[in-house]
Amino acid sequence: MDARMQARRSLELDLRKALDADEFELYYQPLVNLSRREVRRLRGAACAGGHPLRGLVPPGEFIPLAEEIGLIRADRRMGASARPACRPRAGRGI
Repeated sequence: MDARMQARRSLELDLRKALDADEFELYYQPLVNLSRREVRRLRGAACAGGHPLRGLVPPGEFIPLAEEIGLIRADRRMGASARPACRPRAGRGI
């Protein structure tokens, strides 16, 4: 197996483990009214996976693979198994 395929397989296994272990975190994006210089609201902007060796894995790295293997639908809405992993958690920011 070449290095690229090994890396892909490793990421796939890590992604499945992260879902099972609830290791994803939801990050918020502030929507700002620049003329009033105020935050109007926050929206869930990205769900990122934490990994003990890789650190924080950004969505751009795992979403295409998650779509390909059926963990996330192509329209980028999380499947039922992934949604709880990206819910905001009490005591973790907003």
